[in-house]
Amino acid sequence: MYVYVQSESNLWSVGHYTPGGRWLLESEHDTAEMAARRVAWLNGSGSAPPPDHLEAHLLLLDEAEPPPPNRIY
Repeated sequence: MYVYVQSESNLWSVGHYTPGGRWLLESEHDTAEMAARRVAWLNGSGSAPPPDHLEAHLLLLDEAEPPPPNRIY
């Protein structure tokens, strides 16, 4: 299941945790609304992908620190 977290004051990261607890980043967004729309689409909402999908940076950061678990939305 994909989730989004506020990774910086004006940045929301979309990704998921592996069964082993490793955070895998899928994309980053300027607003919580756009991150939420991306998460809904990735989790199978059936609606069209958010407009900023083409601008999203698809990243896989092996060394990235996972975001704090209490900031998952």
